[in-house]
Amino acid sequence: MELPNETENLFIEERSLATGSWISNPADNFYLYSEGYKLAADLVYNGMINNSKNNNLLIYPLVFNYRQHIELCLKKLIILGYEKLKIKKDFAEVHNLEKLWFQLKNDILINFNNEIESIYLDNIERLLIEFNTIDNACAFRFPIKTKKDKYEKTLEIDTVDFENFKIVMGKIIYYLDVQYEIIDRIE
Repeated sequence: MELPNETENLFIEERSLATGSWISNPADNFYLYSEGYKLAADLVYNGMINNSKNNNLLIYPLVFNYRQHIELCLKKLIILGYEKLKIKKDFAEVHNLEKLWFQLKNDILINFNNEIESIYLDNIERLLIEFNTIDNACAFRFPIKTKKDKYEKTLEIDTVDFENFKIVMGKIIYYLDVQYEIIDRIE
C-alpha cells in the first residue's frame, strides 16, 4: 500500500455515475442524509445476517446508522410541522432523541393528529427514551468517555439482539414515515 503524496486530496469533484456521488441536491437534503444512513444500516444488517463472524464489529455501525436516521427523521418532521403551522421556529440543536421527540410530540403532533391513539405515542416515546438512555449519540461511536480524569465505557449493556433491534427499529421508522405523510398533506 502506498502512502498519500502531496498532490492528492480526499474530496475532488466527480460527475461520473461510475465513481461520483451527488452530495449537493437542493430537493430534499434531509431525505438524502436520513435515507443514506438507513440504507447503510440495512446493508450492515444484511451483512450481519449473511456472515455472523463480523457481528461483534458491525453492531456499532448498525446502531449508529439507524440512530442517525431516526435523529434526522425527527428533525425533518419538526421542520415540516413548524412550516405547516406557520411557526418561525426550528428543531433543538441537540442529538438527544428524547428532547427531539418531545419537541415533535408537544409542538407538532398534538396539533395535527388528535386521532393518534395514545398507546402509539407512548410506545414510540418509550422506545426513543430507551434508545437515548442506552446511546446518548456517542455510545456506538466511541468505546469510552472521560469522567474526571478517568475513562468509563460508554455502553452499560453487554449484548444486543440485533435482529430484534432491526425489527423494532423498522416499526419506529414506519411510524415516523406515516407521520411525515400525514403532516406533508396538510394545507
